[in-house]
Amino acid sequence: MKSLPFDEKQALLSNLLISGANASGKTRLACSIASKFYQSGYTVIVIDVSGTWKNLSDLPYFVKVSKVDGEIRIPKFEQNTSRIYDLSNLKLSETKQVLDALSEQIWNTRTNQENPVPTFLFLEEAEGFLKSIRGKDAENIYRLIHVGRNINVRCALITTDLALIDASVMQYPTSRIP
Repeated sequence: MKSLPFDEKQALLSNLLISGANASGKTRLACSIASKFYQSGYTVIVIDVSGTWKNLSDLPYFVKVSKVDGEIRIPKFEQNTSRIYDLSNLKLSETKQVLDALSEQIWNTRTNQENPVPTFLFLEEAEGFLKSIRGKDAENIYRLIHVGRNINVRCALITTDLALIDASVMQYPTSRIP
């Protein structure tokens, strides 16, 4: 298989956006990019609502998030630990709750660090989280997407439908694969 041209330094300058039709290879491409960052020493965090990353990715840590006795057990974010958070057993409203809590944990742990290790947050099916992120329900992910660069966090958004992503996200430049 031919290697994809990918400029790691360029990708660190902004968020990434991967968009395309169903079954067009978006997740496979995202897994390849995540692997490249992981192998280069970056922290990679994946929010996977599809349940496919575990089988496609080489990231070593995997957490299946589910409800126990009707309550969602949100795992504690571990600094500098790459991992896949599989949310495929949760409803959309529940996945938003988990993403908000993890985003807040990421922000809080990183704002107290000097020169934190670069981190990439991959959001599978991003349109489910980013349709309207300017309200109180999504303020933590909004903060990571818009000013995460200040704490060395970049987001990689994977979507089938750009029209369902909040326009404020689209105003920021994205890296492109040549």
